[in-house]
Amino acid sequence: MSNHHTAAALIPAHTGYLNALDADANPAQVVVRDGAGAALATFTLSDPAGTVNGTTGQLTLTDAGGSYTASATGQAVDAQIQDGAGTVFSVLPVIKHNAAVPGYCVLNEVDLTSGMSLILVGLTVG
Repeated sequence: MSNHHTAAALIPAHTGYLNALDADANPAQVVVRDGAGAALATFTLSDPAGTVNGTTGQLTLTDAGGSYTASATGQAVDAQIQDGAGTVFSVLPVIKHNAAVPGYCVLNEVDLTSGMSLILVGLTVG
């Protein structure tokens, strides 16, 4: 059995989540980690950090733009969504794909080498 939440539940929940994520003066971020929890890359999120679809309630987080590189070598396993103070709000699995996949942090590559260019392809919740 899969979980399903209605838009009536998701819209206010994800709007509250987004507002809390943006409450700190510093921008929210996504920290990509390996299986041991070591940080491999950090993406700065836009302000606001994303949008909530007014029909489906899906939350899409967006990076602030610019270029990003891996800060360490390793295999990306998960991504922490953090507010500007570093408080972790969610942890999502990381996958390599060419389009956003709901419930995942999607990157252009998961086998990272320090200094390699990275793209946050998509980050959708719900």
